[in-house]
Amino acid sequence: MHIDVHAGVSTIRLGDATVEYDPRFRMYLTTVLPNPHFAPETCAQVNLLDFSATVEGLMDQMLGTVRRLMFALDSGISEVDKGTTSIV
Repeated sequence: MHIDVHAGVSTIRLGDATVEYDPRFRMYLTTVLPNPHFAPETCAQVNLLDFSATVEGLMDQMLGTVRRLMFALDSGISEVDKGTTSIV
């Protein structure tokens, strides 16, 4: 991406058009598709984040919390004493 500045206005080329450019501009796209497909050239130019939650992942998190609490109970350490009362 090449940014041109003319008379204090930043512009970029999008296809055949020249448009104003603001470095603070951000675009966020979401999808409900569990496994969306994007072209390789798209993936090379954007940051893709996967925030999907699976049943297995949630079960692993809960199991880790239960194990931590059981260890604390077995060793006599109160979670309230440690200041961590949330299991989220």
